[in-house]
Amino acid sequence: MPAVTDSIWFWLALHLCVWTLYATISEFPGNVHHDMAEAFAWGREFEPGYYKHPPFWSHVAGIWFALMPRADWAFYMLSMLNACIGLWGVWLLAGRFLSPDKRLIAVLLMQFVPFFHFLGFKYNANTILLSIWPFAIYFYLRLVDERSVETGLMLGLVSGLGMLSKYYFALLLVSFAVTSLADPRRRRVLTTAAPWLAIAAMIAIAAPHLFWLWQSDFLPLHYVSATIGADLATRTMRAVRYLAGVAAFHVVMLVVFAGLAKHPLDAIMRVFRVRRGEHRRNHLIGLTILPHLLTVAASLGAGVKIDPNFAIATLPLVPIILMTTSGVAMHVDALRRIKLLAAGFMLLMLLLSPAISYVRFLQNNGNAQQPWPEMARALEEIWSERIGAPLTIAAGSSPYPEVVSFYAAGDVSAFIGMNEQLAPWITQERIDREGVAVLCLASDAGCEAAAQARLGEPPIRHAFEIARSHWGIAGNPVGFVALLYPPR
Repeated sequence: MPAVTDSIWFWLALHLCVWTLYATISEFPGNVHHDMAEAFAWGREFEPGYYKHPPFWSHVAGIWFALMPRADWAFYMLSMLNACIGLWGVWLLAGRFLSPDKRLIAVLLMQFVPFFHFLGFKYNANTILLSIWPFAIYFYLRLVDERSVETGLMLGLVSGLGMLSKYYFALLLVSFAVTSLADPRRRRVLTTAAPWLAIAAMIAIAAPHLFWLWQSDFLPLHYVSATIGADLATRTMRAVRYLAGVAAFHVVMLVVFAGLAKHPLDAIMRVFRVRRGEHRRNHLIGLTILPHLLTVAASLGAGVKIDPNFAIATLPLVPIILMTTSGVAMHVDALRRIKLLAAGFMLLMLLLSPAISYVRFLQNNGNAQQPWPEMARALEEIWSERIGAPLTIAAGSSPYPEVVSFYAAGDVSAFIGMNEQLAPWITQERIDREGVAVLCLASDAGCEAAAQARLGEPPIRHAFEIARSHWGIAGNPVGFVALLYPPR
């Protein structure tokens, strides 16, 4: 009878529980990342598109917090649930190439890549692809092998969600096209209905967002275009930094793999060798390498600003490729070793989490001393005392509108940039009816000037200061200015 630790569901449940708890403790009493506050603030409004990114990832956050309490731990749980779905996708992919033992080893090796925990805690438009990218590859590989209508529709659905998460997902779609055309079986695939149904389903899923893009004059592309343009030296440095980051992400995992495999160096040297006739494995290699070549090409050719974090979701196939390399054999007790290593690593990090919390606060890593929850509640109290009504609209220095939206006790909409184009859920009629609180850093004169230019001289100006403490350590005090514009 198989042991409970042979079950993928055991490891997914353990991953969810341990890493959610680790993040909650190690980040305490810090704040969720501003990308996460942004996801919440956007998701509560449920628009078909937003000025920086497509909407799916923020819609997921909106649905999650309609069911869950507005708390840091709940956000970390969402992040790790997203990671667990991605690991399940790796499990499904591995099942097409590996024996049951090697299949579990492939999933557990991902514990030693930071994508599914340390980098995955920050829920944003990059990390949502953790749960989408593996499934897109899984259904693509099934489509090539099976060419069924159902698989085509599933690939279209997943690909549509990928494009609704981040436009970077288009690089995987281009990779699908290139690997399909390079496959000698391409005629058998392209002459069936499956790939064309996939394209039709993807367009249908994305149609509301495409219509919004047209209506908004392609607003997110304006945001992207602002990051384009740099001299050749800067472009080259970005490309080098990107590739170095991708390689560095895998160092620990390769060391672990070396302890599990016989002659691991030979395997690593031959891992990306393409062999004629090994069509299915060649697809894995193409779908692993091509997105990164395209990313680097976009940086060198168009000057697109790239970052190693773009690669967070793009490498779920590496353990599978390692273990399908010709001549690779695993040690007899490889599965037992990887189980012990994975469980020991989780336990070690959980034991270290209080000390990590202490050091983070002491060094103010990740703005750990920023009193965001305290600031949001203080603003609500000031508004209630001075205006006599609930606070419903917050503006101010970035990212404070989104932060107040997440940490406030009531329901507060973020008036991003005090600009209706960036926050279309805020209208002048709503401002007149509900009023708005503008929160500025005391040192941010530009914030006050922008508020006065958009809303006029504030009827009420309230300065205050907050400092948080943790384990007897006093954080640096932060000064704020609240500009209160009551309902007219």
